[in-house]
Amino acid sequence: MSKKNNRKRYRLEEVRPAYEEAVGTEGGTVEFEGKNEKVYTFPHPLFMNDEQQEAMDDASSKYEICEVLLGDQYEEFVADGNSLDDLGMLFGVISRESQEKAQKVRLTRH
Repeated sequence: MSKKNNRKRYRLEEVRPAYEEAVGTEGGTVEFEGKNEKVYTFPHPLFMNDEQQEAMDDASSKYEICEVLLGDQYEEFVADGNSLDDLGMLFGVISRESQEKAQKVRLTRH
């Protein structure tokens, strides 16, 4: 007679929503205002897909990093006179804050 496995399991589909709620993002993106109140977005550091993460790993300058973050928005962002350094600092702050908040996530076993 085999023992019944009574251990509860995590549900994978509940992981992302729990982290999105903890770090305060929806859909894995970060919205921010640049000059002239123009709204831009970039992928949240915790929710980058494999392609985005690989591109970030390969980026070796602030220009390349910002281009990866902004994608098609990059040219307009630069043309509007926004600072790449400020974008880099924003990304850094969000990365640090999200790591702190992510440590507090607790998942429920079902």
